[in-house]
Amino acid sequence: MRKSIFWSVLIVLFTTPYVDSNAAEESFQVSTPTHEATISYQAVDKNSILVSASDAENNPILGLTTKDFVIYKGQKKARTLSVEPLEKSKEVGLNIVFVVDNSASMKHRKAISPLLSAYEEFFRTVRPIDNIHVVVFNKKPTMKVAGHPLRVKTFNSNDIPKLRDFLRHSLTLGLTDKTVLYEAMLAGIDIARNMPPKAHKFLVVFSDGEDINSTVESSLVGSTANKIPNFEAYSIDYMPAPSMDPFLKNFAERHGGRIWKATSATQLLPIFESFSTSLLHRYVVSYRVLDPPHGTLSIEPAELNFDMLTMTDGSTITDYIFFETGKSKINEKYVLFANRRQAKFFEEEKLKTALDRYYNVLNLVGERLKENPTVQTRIVGCNSDVGTEKGNHRLSLERAKAVKDYLNEVWEIEANRMTVQGRNLPAEATPKEVLGGQAENQRVEITYDLRPMQDKAAGKFIVEKGATKAIKARPNIVAEYGISDWRISLAGNDQELRSLSGADDLKLSYAFSFDELGREKLASLDHLNCRIKVTDIYGDTLETTTKPCPIKITKKEIIHELIPPLDGVIAVLPDSITIEEITTIDTSPLLNYVFFETGESTIPKRYLLFVDQANTKDFTQSRLRGTMEKYHHLLNIVGKRLQDNPEANITLVGCNSNYGPEKVNISLSQLRAEAVKAYLRYVWMIDPSRIIVKARNLPSAPSTNRITKGRLENQRVEIYSDSPAILNTVDSTYIEETSDTKEIQIMPKIQAGYGIVHWKLGLTSGEEILASVNGEEGLNSIHSFNLRQIGLRKISSYENISAKVEVEDRKGQNFTTGKGIGVKFIKRKERVAQKMGYKVLEKYALILFDFDSSEIKDQNEWLVGRILERTSKFPDAKIKVVGHTDNIGNEDYNLKLSERRAKAVYDQLLESGTIGTGNITHKGVGLNDPLYDNDLSEGRALNRTVTVYLEYEKEE
Repeated sequence: MRKSIFWSVLIVLFTTPYVDSNAAEESFQVSTPTHEATISYQAVDKNSILVSASDAENNPILGLTTKDFVIYKGQKKARTLSVEPLEKSKEVGLNIVFVVDNSASMKHRKAISPLLSAYEEFFRTVRPIDNIHVVVFNKKPTMKVAGHPLRVKTFNSNDIPKLRDFLRHSLTLGLTDKTVLYEAMLAGIDIARNMPPKAHKFLVVFSDGEDINSTVESSLVGSTANKIPNFEAYSIDYMPAPSMDPFLKNFAERHGGRIWKATSATQLLPIFESFSTSLLHRYVVSYRVLDPPHGTLSIEPAELNFDMLTMTDGSTITDYIFFETGKSKINEKYVLFANRRQAKFFEEEKLKTALDRYYNVLNLVGERLKENPTVQTRIVGCNSDVGTEKGNHRLSLERAKAVKDYLNEVWEIEANRMTVQGRNLPAEATPKEVLGGQAENQRVEITYDLRPMQDKAAGKFIVEKGATKAIKARPNIVAEYGISDWRISLAGNDQELRSLSGADDLKLSYAFSFDELGREKLASLDHLNCRIKVTDIYGDTLETTTKPCPIKITKKEIIHELIPPLDGVIAVLPDSITIEEITTIDTSPLLNYVFFETGESTIPKRYLLFVDQANTKDFTQSRLRGTMEKYHHLLNIVGKRLQDNPEANITLVGCNSNYGPEKVNISLSQLRAEAVKAYLRYVWMIDPSRIIVKARNLPSAPSTNRITKGRLENQRVEIYSDSPAILNTVDSTYIEETSDTKEIQIMPKIQAGYGIVHWKLGLTSGEEILASVNGEEGLNSIHSFNLRQIGLRKISSYENISAKVEVEDRKGQNFTTGKGIGVKFIKRKERVAQKMGYKVLEKYALILFDFDSSEIKDQNEWLVGRILERTSKFPDAKIKVVGHTDNIGNEDYNLKLSERRAKAVYDQLLESGTIGTGNITHKGVGLNDPLYDNDLSEGRALNRTVTVYLEYEKEE
């Protein structure tokens, strides 16, 4: 309590209480319901008053406590904190200015002794904290106020002996012969005016006669006092007149006090006793008007950090189970119980992280279905519709069934509650171009017919890192008058999500469950905040909001946790190869056609042509190896043979396809024949008279003109001769490599969950690449490499080779694996050195058939005879007759055609009677295993053949 200094004197109702400005407009009531009393009060400070309580006889009521006082400020009841009798108070001091009439008339009226005795009664009430001023008349001026000299004498002390001495001296030796009451009052008012503004000042005037000598007017006294704040005045009129002095009476009442009339000296003591009693028997009452609701609201936790499992597009994952490519077995990363007994011990609350929860997705589904026995569920299996999963509806169904079986067998979910369906891509498929998109489509989707259960599935794999499961609002609110009602709301991004309300006392905290709010919804927000509104019984409200609680989301695309690293193996067939040198006697037919490009008459560059005559001198046809090499030297072979057979003549027939730009283009046919003639004339120096040139549209035995390949074959120059020597077979003997292994098959099994972007397959030896093939995306399960195309001679130079696969997936991961292939090379000279026979292979591509024909031409009859001659020399030779076709037309038809061709030769050989059926076989391979490139006209023509193989051993 502030030492401020207020005092009220006497038993009156005060009319100028001190109140703070905030309460100035509110009514203030003090009562004592336990006692009938007249109450007066004065403000001491903001929260304390000085109260006087008197009974009907105007006697003070003693012994009042906090229970006896009821205080209202406006409509609000204040709480009485303490009640202290003024006489015991050590904080509320009194500031009293006594103006004492010490004129000589006091002596004449024999009032000095009674007055001193009366003051003694007052002095007994003075406490050390009181401040007492005394102003008496003086013969000479001692001070000035507002320019007026005042004949007064002042004294200030709370020392009783000193006060007593000053009064005694003033009322004996200090008596004056003049009454200057107004001057003394003005001096006392000036003393009060100089006290602290908030201090309450009391002026007590004692006079025994009218003022007749003051140099100041009563109006100046009144106006000066009016300017003093917290000022009260009291008067004791001891004047001889029977009525009260009008000025003193008016002055006291105007300033909140009262006046006493003493008609005799004997009344002074009782008046001062009454004065002193009223002064001390008051109560310093401390109170507090209770505050409106106040306090704070906090939110816990202060920050939310969610781990969120998503699809590749960032959306929340629901009850999806993902599968490895081509598989219907549930991935081993999922937690699966072996039996029903294990499932009974499943405890969801132990799953702390989002990944823990997701890997237990099937157990969470099982538990929910058991808790909701009427819920129906739909289980939809899907595939990526790519590669091995392309259109694999059965695989989708098997995946869905695997999930259903687990829920049925382990979680005892009735089969009739689960509907299994299969489809290719999911209804909302992930584009395969997205990283992990292909694997993400390889899934089973579980949905429910109970909407709340389906909605909760979306937030099942959003977990707060601190294991928090609810947001808590903690109100720290004080409502001293009691709560009428309250409302707490939770908002996300400033939009209300949930609210709670009540009319009871507030609890320590209120929780908003993440499951009720929706974890998926929470994950879409930036922040949360809580707001509270509390209303007390008087209608005062408090509204306050928490600081924002930021929400941070760490997203993880679950598919990347399930896709295994790029891995795989390759298988190779065979795992070893044997290459052997053999002596080859090669009799190749001479295809007598020179083919041309559409609309062209220039001999194509694939034909090997000499620049001039000088180059022809070293040409030897016996050095040529293989039918195709011989064919590309066709014009050189013809030129050489024309030189060696000067009596022979040839005819060149130029032809066209009679289609498009070549339609009825005889001149183009002529130019083609002239081009061949020119080469033979100017390079091989053949007399032009030996060369006859003709021209026509389609050849006499044309290929089909319905397709491009057939038309290209008809764009040719046909060479005919009157001498068999010119177009006879081309014979050559050479050492070549052979192997029973025709091709190496590489079978890669690559586990690429992200899908393959680039791949490369090959055969290598050390750093050298023997053959390779590469591509993008899908990698076939089998790739074959033809050994002859690679070169058996080249392969035979290595002790081993390797099959190798290199793969890069869409994530940028690379993987390489390989497998070795052993190479065994048997050399001819080694067999000879070991006194072993060496192998000989004779090849006779003896027949060139016309397009779609199996008829053996007459000019090849002599070649059959030659074969029979050779078999008679080597009766143990194994003979194989193989029929071939080009790739024009139906595969089955061509296979039968090749069989007819082979059978025709086979039958002709057997007719001789010199070959046993046990030594000869025949077969047709159709367009499979072509001898030559079917993309070339000459390749297709040479493939329309029957090749006869004689294989035997011969000693050196």
